[in-house]
Amino acid sequence: MESRPGDVFTFGEPSRIRNQIEEILRSAPMGFFDERDPSCSILATVPKIAGVVLAVTAVVLVVLGVSGAFLLWAFRAMFG
Repeated sequence: MESRPGDVFTFGEPSRIRNQIEEILRSAPMGFFDERDPSCSILATVPKIAGVVLAVTAVVLVVLGVSGAFLLWAFRAMFG
C-alpha cells in the first residue's frame, strides 16, 4: 500500500481512514496552528487552546440548558 498525505501510520505502516467522520474530525484542526512560529515556545499556543476549550464548554452548557428547559416544560405539560 502506497502512502498518501491523509494516511495514518500504525506501527510504521500506512493505514487508510475508513470512516468519513474520522476524516472530517482529523481535518477540522488543520490550519489552526499553521502560522505558528517554530522558534516560538509552546506557551504561545496556550491562549488558542484555552479559547477552543472555552468555546466547546460554552456550547455544551448552552445545549444542556436548553435540554433541561425542554425537559422541565415537558414534565409540567404531562403532569400539570
